[in-house]
Amino acid sequence: MKQIILSLLLVSTICHSQNVTIDYESWNPAGTTCSLFVNPTNVPASVGGTLGTIEHQRKLGETRYINADLSIQMQTTFQPAGLVLKGARFRIAYSFKANYSYIIYVTAAALENTIGSSTGPYLRLDANNNAGGGSTGCNGPESLTASIGGNPAAIQLASNNYQEFQIIFPQLGTQSTLEVTAFPAQNGGTKTVRIRKIKILETPPPPTFTLSPASINIPCGSSTSQTFTVTNVYNTSGVTNHLWNLGSNSNGWLHNGSAAPQYISTGTNNTLTLTPSCDEVKQNIAVTVTATGNNYQTNTSSVTNSSPSLTISGNSVLCTGSASYSLSNVPCNATVLWTSSNTGIATIASSGNPATLTRIGNGTVTITATVNGISCLSNNSTLKTIAVGYPQASNIVIWNSSSSTTVGNPVGFVAGYPPDNRCLIQGTEWQSSLSASMNSGDFPCEPDNETSKNIFFQESGTAYIQARVQNSCGWSDWSAAIPIQVNQGYFYLVAPNPASSTLIIKNKDNATYQIKEVKIFDNIGNLKKQSKYDIGTFQVQLNVSDLRTGHYFIEISNGKFKRRQELIIQR
Repeated sequence: MKQIILSLLLVSTICHSQNVTIDYESWNPAGTTCSLFVNPTNVPASVGGTLGTIEHQRKLGETRYINADLSIQMQTTFQPAGLVLKGARFRIAYSFKANYSYIIYVTAAALENTIGSSTGPYLRLDANNNAGGGSTGCNGPESLTASIGGNPAAIQLASNNYQEFQIIFPQLGTQSTLEVTAFPAQNGGTKTVRIRKIKILETPPPPTFTLSPASINIPCGSSTSQTFTVTNVYNTSGVTNHLWNLGSNSNGWLHNGSAAPQYISTGTNNTLTLTPSCDEVKQNIAVTVTATGNNYQTNTSSVTNSSPSLTISGNSVLCTGSASYSLSNVPCNATVLWTSSNTGIATIASSGNPATLTRIGNGTVTITATVNGISCLSNNSTLKTIAVGYPQASNIVIWNSSSSTTVGNPVGFVAGYPPDNRCLIQGTEWQSSLSASMNSGDFPCEPDNETSKNIFFQESGTAYIQARVQNSCGWSDWSAAIPIQVNQGYFYLVAPNPASSTLIIKNKDNATYQIKEVKIFDNIGNLKKQSKYDIGTFQVQLNVSDLRTGHYFIEISNGKFKRRQELIIQR
């Protein structure tokens, strides 16, 4: 029972920081069976100065205990045919920990004296996760793969006198076993490895502590609690205190509902929870950890104090009734005041968050939210423009892209409509008192509050241009018309004018405008004469002898544009 208790103690202890000594000389098990370690075997060991056991198990080959020599022995053989290495291997259940350093001392010798010879056998130690057993028979040395090099490299035993060899392991990842391998040298014949003692010395990494979050942003007026946590990276033992430094007694933090002092001790508790004070600048948080009587690195969490962005949420269009609007990121202990730019169109509650906007008429209003009672904001107000009801024609402003009141062809027209957000307008329509075509659409949703059309006039004269706009509530009325004098210029020469019997119509200045149709109207708009022509006609003769003396208008079309000018018949 005592042996079982010690074994359990060792298994538990090995999971933590420990030094282990396995002295095979003091073991002296009964018999010299070739099946040593075939089954998991608890071998006496000293663990951190306490007697216990540590598990061994065969992986391959034969491992024997020789009572006369008080040693574990493993035979090796080099087989020239095929250059085959044969030897033995067993594992020790030792838990290597990540980032720890290890030195292993092995007391070993060859059975045969091979001083001055390169044929001595090799002993290799590896930390890995190769748990479980291997061969079970008494088959002597078995084929294996092993390397002389590596870190650490294998040890060659050149003498039958015992020596203590030091093997240094670099920092490892987590490994669960120490693997012990005996194998022969090239052309080494048959040699035997003897082991009397294995001592494992474990060195933990230096105490390392980190603080999270490493940095934090605290918006002005935030009341959200923040928890700072120290991580004991390598589980350093003997931690007795965490001393937090908040910079000064006026640090902008609350602790347990009261103003936090500069220093707070949490003992072995590795966390500290603080709440921002509403209207104060928060200072950085630092912590020093005391372990085994020593103070370790002061870690600092950098605190940034920022001003939140105030945003009014709610629909951009209010067609009927009332709607709720709220201000986001309102600091603690602050109040919100509201105003409307035109109470004849919509009214809003003067205070509160959210606030209710109520439609009175049609048009646009700008509501403004102002935060009072706190000083840490860089900007304490924001606004939002809202289309109320359907658009108003009186708000539409039209102008042409040319600076002149007399324009040619085509002409770009722009309609402006508040509020300053083009996205509120879902459509725009245009009309002209002169015959015209419009071949370009609205600009896409942009914050320039404008929409545009390119208009191709089909005749000269005074054009009265109007537009109307649509939002989700409906269409506005047509805007007031703006007069624009359109002077197309005459692309065709009509001669003679005045005329009595025959007209000659042709391109002016060798232009390339063809003639597809000619119409003559009297001075009250009645069509008196019409002629159509084939494609590619650039000059025609027209008999006007049947027209009475008087004033007429002749209209010439190329199939796309029409040009109208005065014609006089005189006899």
